[in-house]
Amino acid sequence: MCVTIFTHRCFIVIFKLYRDQIVQRNMALLRNYVYKQVPKERYDVLKSRYDEFLDAMNDANRDPVKVFDPFPATYTKQLELIREISRDLQQKKDEDVKKAAQAREAEEQQKKANAEEKNEEDTKEESQQEVQEKKNE
Repeated sequence: MCVTIFTHRCFIVIFKLYRDQIVQRNMALLRNYVYKQVPKERYDVLKSRYDEFLDAMNDANRDPVKVFDPFPATYTKQLELIREISRDLQQKKDEDVKKAAQAREAEEQQKKANAEEKNEEDTKEESQQEVQEKKNE
């Protein structure tokens, strides 16, 4: 029992050390990635715009400062096309959901109608059996 507890504790300690190593390695990679994804000149431009944005944030009289450049016309056209297609697909999905709901309702109504017919047939058969029993008495 003591050996298993000791082994378990050793495993936990080793696992935590290994996990910490992985986290440290990933953080180092992430730090390097953050600094490499934007060129220095671009970073300086964005940083200066952001500083202007912060200065203008509490002043209602100044026009809003845009930190990032607007999308090119081709991007906006593509974005509009994607939105239009998404809108169409959403409408088709809504129609399919409505059709499925209507089919489900029709199926439930059919089941109810079949159950009612069966109940009527059962009551007719019972009444016919009662009539035959009365005749036999």
